Amino acid sequence: MVRLIERIWRGEAGFLGRLLELPLAVAELGYRAGLRWDQRRKLARRETLPRPVISVGNLTVGGSGKTPLVQWISQWAEREGLVPCVLSRGYGVSIQSPARVTKGPSDWRFFGDEPTLLAQGLRSGCVYVGRDRAQAGRLALEREPWIDFFILDDGFQHLALARDLDLVLVDAAIGLGNGRLLPRGPLREPPAALDRADAIGLARRAGLSVSPLGPHLPTPDFEIDLEPTAWRPLADEDWLPLETLPRDRPARLLSGIASPSGFEATARAVGLHVHSHSIFRDHHAFTREEAEAERRLARERGLRLVTTAKDAVRLAEFTTGWTAEEVPIMIELGLKDGVGLEYLKETLKLTWSRADIAPVSRG
Repeated sequence: MVRLIERIWRGEAGFLGRLLELPLAVAELGYRAGLRWDQRRKLARRETLPRPVISVGNLTVGGSGKTPLVQWISQWAEREGLVPCVLSRGYGVSIQSPARVTKGPSDWRFFGDEPTLLAQGLRSGCVYVGRDRAQAGRLALEREPWIDFFILDDGFQHLALARDLDLVLVDAAIGLGNGRLLPRGPLREPPAALDRADAIGLARRAGLSVSPLGPHLPTPDFEIDLEPTAWRPLADEDWLPLETLPRDRPARLLSGIASPSGFEATARAVGLHVHSHSIFRDHHAFTREEAEAERRLARERGLRLVTTAKDAVRLAEFTTGWTAEEVPIMIELGLKDGVGLEYLKETLKLTWSRADIAPVSRG
């Protein structure tokens, strides 16, 4: 189903796409009306926080490199001596009030997989989740007043919170698709919404071709390259260089992410022979039975399980006791140094300087 939807959004579904055109067009009209109402409601109660807010978002559904960019900004800020706080909605979170994300093996069930993944990569910084992200930000400052700035994860459509910098990423492999709103196309907002962005970035992924930008997309302000940077067994904490990645067996990919084709491209880009790919919906909550079924299949067919960092968050609690040969390995996706990251560094420094922020002593 995921691949069928992707083909429809790219205009490649042929007869089936034409058959679904009318019902999808009607549904698009309903979505557009709901979007306008929701945006007016959010703007009417827009709030500000007493620290700079940097929003990282996109215009389309699915992955466009937001999480790697949020990781890079937060970790680079820490190296600069600043204390970041990521504010996230948290997909499917069960908590009703804003909360600080903790890092236990099953904590993702309360906070969401992506917030948990982001929290695992921070030292001095923190991640808070909540439907009301202004409220989450106030709670964070009340508990941790040394916070220097906020990163609004997937924040472009969260108009209820004012921001000092609006960064929007576009997936170079799909651009803006067919330029249509959900569910007829991949867009969460019309292309004209990009006028709100302070900077538009084009995110390229290793192993995937670049799609023509099309008439709806302005010239990007910066470009970044998403590439595999390291690997590790799911049970370990230390990342290892890709040169040591085991390639002695065909790979059985296991993922529940927005772009399974992107993961396949990444696996091939690091020299893995992809035998098969077990695809689940984005943010899928794996069960012990599913994990054990994948374990048995890989063992019986002589395959090595390979997964993503986000999926590893949802699998970790089920792989305790697996042998070193059975534990899935995970590939880290990061940002390649280059002109795009230098542009971002200068843009972030300018935003911080306007707010006159500096590291705050916790002593």
